[in-house]
Amino acid sequence: MQKGKIFSIISLMIILLFAASTVLALFVVLFLRERREKQGLSKALEESRLGYETYGRIGKILSRGAGHYELLELILDECQRLTHADAGTIYLYDYENQELDFAILHTNSRNVRQGGTSGNEIKLPSVPLYKEGKANHDNVCSSCALNEETINIPDIYKEEGYNFSGTKKYDSSNNYRSHSMLVMPMKDLEGKMIGVIQLINAQDKISGSPVSFTKNHEDLISLLTAHAASTLNNIQLTEQLKDLFNSFIKSIGSTIDEKSPYTGHHIERVVKLTMMITQAVNDATEGPFKETHFTDEEREEIRIAAWLHDIGKLTTPDRLINKSTKLELPGDRIELIELRFKLIEHLAETKNEKKLIREELEFLKSCNIPREFMDEDKLTRLEKIAQKTWKLKNKKYPYLDEKEKEYLAIRKGTLNQDEREQMENHVAMTKTILDKLEFPDNLSQVAEYACMHHEKLNGLGYHRALSEKEIPLQARIIAVSDIFEALTARDRPYRKPLGWDEALEIIKKMADHHELDSRLHDLLFSSGVAREYSKQELESPKEE
Repeated sequence: MQKGKIFSIISLMIILLFAASTVLALFVVLFLRERREKQGLSKALEESRLGYETYGRIGKILSRGAGHYELLELILDECQRLTHADAGTIYLYDYENQELDFAILHTNSRNVRQGGTSGNEIKLPSVPLYKEGKANHDNVCSSCALNEETINIPDIYKEEGYNFSGTKKYDSSNNYRSHSMLVMPMKDLEGKMIGVIQLINAQDKISGSPVSFTKNHEDLISLLTAHAASTLNNIQLTEQLKDLFNSFIKSIGSTIDEKSPYTGHHIERVVKLTMMITQAVNDATEGPFKETHFTDEEREEIRIAAWLHDIGKLTTPDRLINKSTKLELPGDRIELIELRFKLIEHLAETKNEKKLIREELEFLKSCNIPREFMDEDKLTRLEKIAQKTWKLKNKKYPYLDEKEKEYLAIRKGTLNQDEREQMENHVAMTKTILDKLEFPDNLSQVAEYACMHHEKLNGLGYHRALSEKEIPLQARIIAVSDIFEALTARDRPYRKPLGWDEALEIIKKMADHHELDSRLHDLLFSSGVAREYSKQELESPKEE
């Protein structure tokens, strides 16, 4: 074979070998690139799956009524979990003071949980958005908030765009090393800034070494924070509506109390005592209530029912609520009787007659003020006076007319039967008014509890004369509170102020006669609630 041909063949083989090597190298490059892309896709899909799981957890915590800070803590925990970040902080935007306030701060490696519901105060100062009238772009978080843009820094010690002296000082004093940082704005659905989330030190899942935050991390956290921001807005709106509702029912309660100068703050005191008894039931570790426990929602239902228990009095005539004497119809008819008796006394012929007339007037005046029970002797004397007549110009007139006699003969209180029925109708009106309100499910029994505060376990209460089995514990608590407040109040027009011992005796009799729940009566005193309430609202009671 010729030398030239051999050389040509060798050259061709070299060329083919080189070409084959090039193709193989290209194939390897393409294979590795495809593998990396698949790994990246797989990682993105995995992180997306974790994101969906996060949304599920958020949904569950919201379904059980999570509060503002509880949700923030969950959001920060999930953001750290999704990015394998060692530390994280959530700042809330303070529009009034133009600064970012620390809300939650977590550092896993140092077991630090501050702010929120942790009970550990964050002692770091707020981050100002402006300094001396100029935008504060030195701080990475304030810059993020001002520009409303994500900031992703691989290593803060190599970053020259921001002042990290505070972070480095924290690192130095806490034996920590901050590396990567991801700072993202938190906006609601309307685009309004509500805060900033800051994540520090993303970690390699296997080695635990600090790594940079990825674009996938940014996308996931962006979606999560957007969801969180809108949810926080909803929670804030719900809390505002709840505050509005509570202030509204308190306003109604105050309005009802203001209908009478004698019963001001009655409803407020009933609410206070009701919740003290409710707490005592929850705290009981022995006795009839040791297995009874009211949830937060049930306690709220009782509280609102107590605030609204007298709402029906909005329909009750003011003169009945304010009636302090029997002959206040309106105006005190006792003044007319006094004038009449002075005329009768003037017409009397002897000193003894005049003296008797004055004594009878004093007796009638004492009957008009309902401080003492009208027993049979008093009723008999009243009847004898009412049967007397006096003459003027040869015409006879009775000492008392039928209406005056009827009112003065009221055995207890200031109201006659018709007036009492009008007054008692406030309970039926409470039910009617509250039934027209569409309470949410967790407050569905407010109307029932509120309208039962004058029912008695012996079936002799009003307005429905319910039996013991028909009166739930919640309504019984309000009933006990309403009666105890009335007995110990110092401002009732229809009786003199009762002493501590007198009030105890009356409420004990009511429990013995099965008008009140004797178990609640016993708890009222054994738990110390009665004494604590009296210490706060009344004069100090005598030692038992």
